[in-house]
Amino acid sequence: MHPVRFFAVIGSFALALAVAAGPVSGADSKEVDEKDDAARLLVAEELSKLAAFCAEKNAPAQARSELELALLAERKTREIAARIEELRSQTGSPPADFGSRHQEEQKKAYEKCTRALLELAPLLEKESPERFSACLDLLDRFPGTNVASRFDATFFEPYSRWIPAADARRLESGSEFVDGKWLERAQVTALDRSHATWKDPWVVSDGVHEVRTTLPLRTARQLLSYIGTYRRFLVRHLAGLWEIAPPKGGLLPVIVTASQADHRARWEAEPRTAGVPLNGGAACYLVSSDPLNPCFVTFEPVLGEGRVAKVPLEVVLSALTHEITHQIVFEHAKPARKERDSGMNAWCVEGLAAYMQQWKLERGRWRLERAARNVPLGGGRFTTLDPAFAWAKEHEHALPPLSRFLAIPKEKFYKLENYHMAGTLTWFLLEGEKGKYRKSFARFLELVHESQDDEKSFSTCFEGVDQKVLQAELTRFVAGI
Repeated sequence: MHPVRFFAVIGSFALALAVAAGPVSGADSKEVDEKDDAARLLVAEELSKLAAFCAEKNAPAQARSELELALLAERKTREIAARIEELRSQTGSPPADFGSRHQEEQKKAYEKCTRALLELAPLLEKESPERFSACLDLLDRFPGTNVASRFDATFFEPYSRWIPAADARRLESGSEFVDGKWLERAQVTALDRSHATWKDPWVVSDGVHEVRTTLPLRTARQLLSYIGTYRRFLVRHLAGLWEIAPPKGGLLPVIVTASQADHRARWEAEPRTAGVPLNGGAACYLVSSDPLNPCFVTFEPVLGEGRVAKVPLEVVLSALTHEITHQIVFEHAKPARKERDSGMNAWCVEGLAAYMQQWKLERGRWRLERAARNVPLGGGRFTTLDPAFAWAKEHEHALPPLSRFLAIPKEKFYKLENYHMAGTLTWFLLEGEKGKYRKSFARFLELVHESQDDEKSFSTCFEGVDQKVLQAELTRFVAGI
């Protein structure tokens, strides 16, 4: 193996840039850590104060918006997430002068935040490039900061991070930073050839996930960057409802192959898959009672009617999002998980993954996709991405009765229309009706993923909720898509 560690949380260039910046003394490093913590804390507190002003003026939507920005500072996360949840169900009519007052208060708060981050960024660039990227990403959320020109930096889309413009040009030319030095394209190609078999694959990690592959290093790093970015988004998206922490004792493996044949070979080489069929899709998470179960990913899945086809990265990322959701949530729930399967509520497991699969990453930002789209595969063939909400919209006057859908046993669930219905229902239970079902659904999610559910769990978690009312609300929600 040729292990290449991506530095924790964000970095794929931490080592590269740290070497370029030169050594940093322990005392200096501690001081930078303290300044980083202080700046992020200041951002969280200033935005929380601004949100409190908005809430006091009867403007809960604006308060939530400021708090959602505060979450990105990654300080006081639990407190901020709890306040966001409190505000979800609130409505209000702010006074006539609120717009101008909010603008004044926002300007003052934003100036304090940007001043702190602008002072911090140069220190992080020298000491910790992965945190430098995170700092620029946060700065870029504030208007008028001109991050790219101010720091001569570029957001490198394949790795979802800010890097010096000079390094971006090197990467765009095919260079990579490996083992403390930059390699030219030809050198990278030669190194990729040496890691093109499973005797010595590429292994890259970020402290939580580990990607193993015989594909090029660029592909390995791109996938790992996406996984890390998505993992943080998922945790943040469920903050205040369900506290998800990475499992202890090792890294979560993701095994990536170029061909369907290799995909199946990797699956069969894993002892835990004995007797478990592989579905042949672009990604598959292995569920077992053991810890640290892998995701298997391929660029040559089996599509409709048993056809095998090479697919582009966007198709792989869509399937990977679904399966990584399973992996993150199940591995988090493992310590509390019972060694049983109720045989019920598969819709909840698949619904969460199908809903999260609709989120798309664009230049470091996540956007919920509502429309389905076809991706051409050549030869007149195509595959459809993001179909869940489009299916629901098409069937808005003929959605399956919840009394029947919620009772579908696991062995009868696995049909495309059930995935689409489950994804849409999950979206509704999390975001519909001003979020009034979020806490009930979060409790239900925990029970199901911990295998502590039974046929009564839904009605218990949603005690007092009339399913006929729920059905009407869901139909109204779908009509608004």
